[in-house]
Amino acid sequence: MVTRRALVTPPGAACRRAVALLLAATAAPAPGVARADAPPPGAAPPVAPAAPAQPDAGAPAPRGPAAPRVHHAPIASAKPGEPLLVRAELEHPHLVASLVVVHRALGAHAWSATPMLRAEGNGWVATVPAAAARAPGLEYVLELERTDGARLPVFATRDEPHPVQIAPATLDESERLLDERVGGRRSVFFASSEYVTFGRVTAALPDSGSAASRRVDDRYWRAEGGYAYRPLRTVTEFRLRLGAVRGDAPVKSEGYDPGTAEGDPFAVGLNYGAPTVRLRVTDGVHVEGEGLVSINQIGFSLGMGGAVLLGDPYGGRLTIGFETVQVFGTRFYSRLDVPIAPGLLLAPMVEVTDMPSAEDYGVRLLGELAMDAGLGLSVTLRGGWQAREATSGGPSAGAGVSYAF
Repeated sequence: MVTRRALVTPPGAACRRAVALLLAATAAPAPGVARADAPPPGAAPPVAPAAPAQPDAGAPAPRGPAAPRVHHAPIASAKPGEPLLVRAELEHPHLVASLVVVHRALGAHAWSATPMLRAEGNGWVATVPAAAARAPGLEYVLELERTDGARLPVFATRDEPHPVQIAPATLDESERLLDERVGGRRSVFFASSEYVTFGRVTAALPDSGSAASRRVDDRYWRAEGGYAYRPLRTVTEFRLRLGAVRGDAPVKSEGYDPGTAEGDPFAVGLNYGAPTVRLRVTDGVHVEGEGLVSINQIGFSLGMGGAVLLGDPYGGRLTIGFETVQVFGTRFYSRLDVPIAPGLLLAPMVEVTDMPSAEDYGVRLLGELAMDAGLGLSVTLRGGWQAREATSGGPSAGAGVSYAF
C-alpha cells in the first residue's frame, strides 16, 4: 500500500504572504475610484520643481576689496662694510602710508628701521647703512603701514626674521684678532733707559793718526720716551720716539773732531726724534720703516731704519732690522720674543754696532724680560754683555715701562 505524504505550508510563510497581499490591495485603487492626490480631470499635470542653478566653472570668482601686496626677492648674503640695497614691488601703493625695512645685527636685541622710497614703476628701495653690514650678518623684516593706521609684516616677522650672511673681510678679521691680542688698548705711552759699557779700550786721538792714543771708557747711557697708536689694519702701528744719548767712545781718528764744551774729544752725544710706521704684509709678516732726525756733537744729521717681523707682532715673533744715523753709527740686530708664561715674554737679542761714533764694531748679547702687570701696564728689564775688543768688554742694564689704554 502506498501512502502519500501531505504538503504542509509552514505557519510563518503563510503569514508573510497574507500581509503582502493586503498591502498590494490597499495601494492599488479600486476600479473607477480616483486617488486622493491625483489632479482633477482636465487639469495640467504637475510640474516638477526646478533644480538649483549650478555655478559656471569657467566664470571668475567674485573679488573682494583691494589690498596691498608686496613682492620681494630675499637677500641671502652681502659684502661687509658696504650699503645693503633692499628692493621690493608694491601693488596698490595708494593704500600704503609707509613701507620700511626693520633690521638688526645677528644676535642683537634692538631693531633699526630704514624707510623704503619709491623707485621706478611699482618699485621701492631702501639702503641699509654700511655700518650695519658687519660679520657675521644681519636679519631683516619688511613691514608696511596702511592708510588706516594698521601696521603689519609683509615679509618675515620680528619673531622669525630673514637672515643675511656676511662673511668677514680678511682685513676685518685680522683687525679683530689683533684687537683681542692687545685687549682693545690701542694707545701706548712708553719710556725706557739703558746704561751700556764696552770696557776700557785704546783709542787714537782724533786727527793724530796712531801717533797719540789713550785709554777710553767706551760707554754711554740712553733715555727714551714716546707714544704709539695701533690702527691694527694695513697700518698696524705708528709711533714717535724722542730720546737722548750721552757717553764716551773711541771715535774715528781721521776727519772727525767731536769736541765738547769741556774739550773732551771722546765725548759723544745725540738728541733725536724718530717716527716709525709698521705695515701688515700678511697676518704673519709685518715690516717697519723709520726716519730719524738728530742733533749730535757735530751738528744736524739724519738717519733711517727698517725691520721685518715674522710671527705675532704683539706676541711670539722674530725681528730682524737695522738703524743708521749719520756720524753717530749703525747697528744691525735680531730679536726673538718667546712667550714663556701668560703675561711674560723673554727676548734674547744679538746686536752688531759701532754706535756711538766708534771706530770699530762691537757685539752685544742681550736679554729682555717683559711682564704684563695688568690694567695696561707693562714693565721690561734688560741686561747683557758687549765688547769691541776680545780683551775687554762690559755689562749693560736697563728698564722700561709702558701704559696702554
